Amino acid sequence: MRLGLFGKSIIIYDDWGAMNFVREAAARLDLRSKSRRAPDGKQRGGNLMSRGQLHHILPNPIYAGRIRHKGKVFEGQHPAIIDPVRWDALQEMLSSNAAKPRRSKQHGDPSPLAGKIVDEAGEPLTSSHTKKGDKRYRYYMSQKLVTGVTRADEKQRTWRIPAGQLEGAIAAAVQKRIAQLSVAANIQQFPGTETPVPDAKAALNVVERVGIAPGQLTVDLNAGDVQKLIGAELNYDPDGLSLDLPFTERRRGVEMKLVVGNGAVAVDEKLIANITRANHWYQRLKKGHSFEAIAAEACSSKRRVQQVIDLAFVAPDIVRDITNGAQPMGLTSDWCLRHDLPSDWQEQRQRIATL
Repeated sequence: MRLGLFGKSIIIYDDWGAMNFVREAAARLDLRSKSRRAPDGKQRGGNLMSRGQLHHILPNPIYAGRIRHKGKVFEGQHPAIIDPVRWDALQEMLSSNAAKPRRSKQHGDPSPLAGKIVDEAGEPLTSSHTKKGDKRYRYYMSQKLVTGVTRADEKQRTWRIPAGQLEGAIAAAVQKRIAQLSVAANIQQFPGTETPVPDAKAALNVVERVGIAPGQLTVDLNAGDVQKLIGAELNYDPDGLSLDLPFTERRRGVEMKLVVGNGAVAVDEKLIANITRANHWYQRLKKGHSFEAIAAEACSSKRRVQQVIDLAFVAPDIVRDITNGAQPMGLTSDWCLRHDLPSDWQEQRQRIATL
């Protein structure tokens, strides 16, 4: 690694004071980890620097003309590339911006599947979160989305899954399977519950591995943990500790919603009703009825009729998706009434695809 390149990351943090800006700027400067050839002949490293790697670099005293030895920092014999005074100020900034000890309920709300989820290439997903105001949103994400996706990776599938959705779906499936297994063990009640089903937290604790691929989750349970949870010798088929959960995806921009299992998909009844109403009103309009007359018959307003009637011109394939509950998450009745859809069907499809 060239010293000068990483010295730039220190300057960027000093200027901006936030690691996200440093990572973005480092990617623009094409700062990468050391590239090396492994004994098997494969090339390793050479990736864009992650936020964690950059955060590890910034406290290195070598840039200020110093060296660290056995936990202590000494003046070095090499020239500084960052003014020592500036470097000291940067360390104070890093210290003040460091994560504070968690004392809220967030500390007791970890991501129970962290380190257990892998994609079809065998790459682990990492737990992450964002904050909006006082609310915290947790995700399981492909590492490529954390470290930065290179052009070579653009064709590889990446995941950014709301943690609560994934955990809830997996917990429900595990609870159902453990309830089946507990029948043979004659378990009447699990600790902390009034049913022969463990709580969601206990169910997730017995998950050993989750494999994710497009349209399919594979959940493997740990036999020892399941037996300990039930508190009795299991009489089970080993295949009974592996769950195959098909799922479909609904997207709203980069946000993803999982619909797990083969059950009925939630359909937007309000949107379907408005499309039906729009077609009815459009037929009335073609027969010579005015907007005012239609509004009076429907006990509505002229403006409302004019808003809704546009839904009579939605492309048939979009209407089919709405009927099946397969439309993008953002395509709701309220959205349609607040936005004008283009009359051209292909333009409609392109506009809706961005929701």
